[in-house]
Amino acid sequence: MRRNLLIVMTVAFSFSANAQGWIEDSVTLENKSAKQIYYSFKTQNQHISDAVNWDLAFSVQNIVIPNSTVQATTIRVNNGKTVKVYVAPDSVDVSGFATLDTTNFKTSWTELLDSDTSWDMGAFNTGLDLTVPPSMGGPYYGWGNYEEGTHAIKSVGKVYLIVRGNVYRKLYFGDLEGDNVYHFTYADLDNNNQHSDSIKKSDYPDRYFVYYDLASNSVKNLEPSKADWDVVFTNYYTYAAGYNPILNQMQWQYMSVSGSLQKKGVKVARITDVHPDSAWSAVRNFSENIDNIGYDWKLFKNTYVYEDSLSFVIDNGGDTLYLLHFNKYGGSANVRMNFQFQKQAKPSGPVDGVASISLSNVRTYPNPVTSTLFVQTEQNAQVEVLDMNGRVLLNSVISPANNKIDMSALNNGLYILRVIQQNEVFTSKIIKTN
Repeated sequence: MRRNLLIVMTVAFSFSANAQGWIEDSVTLENKSAKQIYYSFKTQNQHISDAVNWDLAFSVQNIVIPNSTVQATTIRVNNGKTVKVYVAPDSVDVSGFATLDTTNFKTSWTELLDSDTSWDMGAFNTGLDLTVPPSMGGPYYGWGNYEEGTHAIKSVGKVYLIVRGNVYRKLYFGDLEGDNVYHFTYADLDNNNQHSDSIKKSDYPDRYFVYYDLASNSVKNLEPSKADWDVVFTNYYTYAAGYNPILNQMQWQYMSVSGSLQKKGVKVARITDVHPDSAWSAVRNFSENIDNIGYDWKLFKNTYVYEDSLSFVIDNGGDTLYLLHFNKYGGSANVRMNFQFQKQAKPSGPVDGVASISLSNVRTYPNPVTSTLFVQTEQNAQVEVLDMNGRVLLNSVISPANNKIDMSALNNGLYILRVIQQNEVFTSKIIKTN
């Protein structure tokens, strides 16, 4: 296997604190978000890496028996830079790879999307079903199924179409051997430039993901060490509200947005309708959804408008909390994000007003959902599905053994899922589609 390792630059920027204790800083993703920046609030270090020249991201995390097996199977796609992935119909498998017919793929094949709320749900994990026991060949992880004795993920032989700009490639995955070595093969649609490669998890012990560029047949080690970042400033693909100047109104649609995603395990509380100078005293409802900071601290309507009363309390697991507030955005020319933050020692007692449920305890799939949504919890819980105006449309009680939510009657669109256990609340965005 040929590996070209992109050198990740670590740049330490000086900062200043004003009389109110705010630390001023900024990041620049460069023209059309060519870079992504991993940021540490403790050190103010910026790890700058390529955001463009890669297609796939393979999780190099390991299986944690018996609960966290999903994290070991995650394969994501570079949706944020408009790389798209489509899965061939069920009637097509790897045996038809050489003669693959992609006619009308945009209308007859299913487009797969990464989750924007969990790092552990990638586009290729669509079809995840954790309810199937090992005795019946499960759990299912989308591109492959778990094998209990070996901890291998056995490929189900699906064939995928990867579209990057005007370049089209077909791809299939082999097995993930012993929870360590991924195997995959890809080629041009005319079978030229066929290439098989592998990625060994054990080569990257302190990363979450390793990245792969199909154009250069190369692995790219883009992330800093796990301990060296809290959030990544990047482009990501989501169902978002964009301003339509012709209609003079906001419209919800899939789009690539510039914003911030938090590291796995980092908790963020959104503080709304409170001036940042008073935000430390506000009630904090922490969540591990990776898009809690997100993109919507800015709004474009002829010019960029900022949420003066929106800030974020960040708990990265250390002994310090951080209060973050954005105050400027440079637009697509340089994608510069200016922000300020304060530090505060973490109290010895609870740091939030309503305890949050960790994503390790609540898991929802599939997303997007067509009919049945599975909500996996460790105990009974109340589940609500709300529209974007906050109206409760569905309300039911689930258990670990009965965890299905029927969403078939809902119109296509974006919804909020709320899971309540006693005084604990978990929220997530759910996309309903055909």
